[in-house]
This record gives sequence, structure tokens and C-alpha cells, in this order.
Amino acid sequence: MRERWSAWRCAALGALAALVCLASSARPAAQPAPMRGDGAGMVGWLAERPDLDSDWDDWGHAVLIGVSGGVYWTEHLRTAIDFTWSDDTDLSVARQVPAAGLSWAPLAYSEWDIGHTQIGVGQHYQFFSNTWVHPYVGGGVLIDWERRSSYTPRQAFPIDWRPGSDPGTWVVVAEESRTGPDTRVVARPFFEGGAKVYVSERAFFRAELRWVARDTQQLATRFGVGVDW
Repeated sequence: MRERWSAWRCAALGALAALVCLASSARPAAQPAPMRGDGAGMVGWLAERPDLDSDWDDWGHAVLIGVSGGVYWTEHLRTAIDFTWSDDTDLSVARQVPAAGLSWAPLAYSEWDIGHTQIGVGQHYQFFSNTWVHPYVGGGVLIDWERRSSYTPRQAFPIDWRPGSDPGTWVVVAEESRTGPDTRVVARPFFEGGAKVYVSERAFFRAELRWVARDTQQLATRFGVGVDW
């Protein structure tokens, strides 16, 4: 009888131990991390080669400012939107103009002012899972409200440049004219890469480089500070 009681007691203790193990292992499933985002202000420098009829490889430069925000869907995937405004880029554009009476094709030049108001929407992939530095790459579409105006002075050249020749005969290759300001809206793809460097748990410094291609070429270097929320 005592042996049977001992057997039942061992079985009960074994069943109790099994229940304790099952209860400890049946923890609730981990909840997904709440959606989070960030926002930042930016300043930078824009270099661009616009799609103008020119015989020179003309690049203009302008200061830009902007704001950006993003939403993290996972630890590494972020959808971003930014608003950017640039100062006017000043460009001297020259092209060869064939002229009757001249044995050579002179260069006629124009002065252009080009500015931008842009909205960019893109997707980023953020590398690593550390605390301080988060490099990322991304791409998207840039909607560009491009402002353009130009001025062309009157330009003429003498037929005969020889010393002592009669300079009275000149050939006009360009008349004085002005255009704009005009605004056109263009959608262009962009690619970018950069890094977020945290200076506290939520505050960060951001540096990035953006390249825009399609007719006009743009290279924007941007720096900013922001916070996570």
C-alpha cells in the first residue's frame, strides 16, 4: 500500500512539474513595436546642370533649405517626405550661332536664373541595429516646381577684325530679349544615401547626398538636425 502511494505521489509531482513548465512556456506573443517617425530641418548646397541649349558644360550652385519627416514601418524600412526650396542659380549659357558674312561661328550668350521648390517622396533602407549611427540608402520621386528667367543682351561682331579695316559693317548674332519668370512642374527620379548620428536617445544629426537625373542633373548635399517621436 505504501509503495502504491509513493507511486501516485511521484506521478502527481511529475504532472505538477509538467504543468508548471507548460505555464511558464505559454507566455503571450511579443507585441509588434509601435510605429514611430522622425522630423528634421535641413540646409545644404545644390549643384545642377540644367537642360539648356549650351555648348559649355554649365553647372550652377545655390543654397537650399528644407524640412523632412518620415515613418518607420519596421526597424529598417522608412517612408520619407521632404519639402525643399533653393535660391536662384545664376548661369551664363553660350552657344555657337552661324552668321552670314562671318567665316566663323561666334558665341552668343544669355544669363539664366533658375530656382526650385521641391517635394520628394521616397523609401529608405536603414542599416544596422546599433544605438548611435544608422547609415541608409533610398530612392523615390521628386516633384519640382522649377522657376526660370533669362536675359540676352544685343550682341554683334565686325566682319573684318584686321587692324586698319573698316569696322562699320557688323553682323548681329543676338537681339536683346528677356523671358520669364516661368514655372514648369517636372517629376524626376532621385537616389540618395546618408546617415543619422544620434547625440541623445531621440535627437540626431543627419547628413545625406541626393542625386537627381532626367534632363536636368542635380547633386544636393544636405545637413540637418531632428528628433524621433
